[in-house]
Amino acid sequence: MPEDIYIAKMTFKCDFNAFNYVQFTMSDGTSSPVIQSAGDDKAREVTLTFEEDVAKNIRSIKGGGNSYCVYSVSFFDASEQKVASYDPGNYGDERANWSYTLALNERLIGFYGTYSTEPSTWYFSNFGFIVRVKTYD
Repeated sequence: MPEDIYIAKMTFKCDFNAFNYVQFTMSDGTSSPVIQSAGDDKAREVTLTFEEDVAKNIRSIKGGGNSYCVYSVSFFDASEQKVASYDPGNYGDERANWSYTLALNERLIGFYGTYSTEPSTWYFSNFGFIVRVKTYD
């Protein structure tokens, strides 16, 4: 992946305030495969759009969840200012119970998620991030 490519959009859906769908689109127009559980077709959808300078300067990610679901995610710049979030249940950052700080040579380039195969479970039980590590010559 060329150095100048960045995540331009992230689309999330939720059901009962828990994530059950994610897809991202890169700045060159390519999109990730959809990661989606078997949830309700009426799930609420939100798309976060990132300008290049914001996307390339995301330095930390915080989120909330429990053993059953993921319910919030927020993105922060180097000065710890929130640049975007998806929090359909309005839990707030004070209920975030996991975080990841990107190293200076890392850039966020993707996500992964897993969900239960139980028919009544319509949301992610795990959610993670893929980062690109820049190597120096």
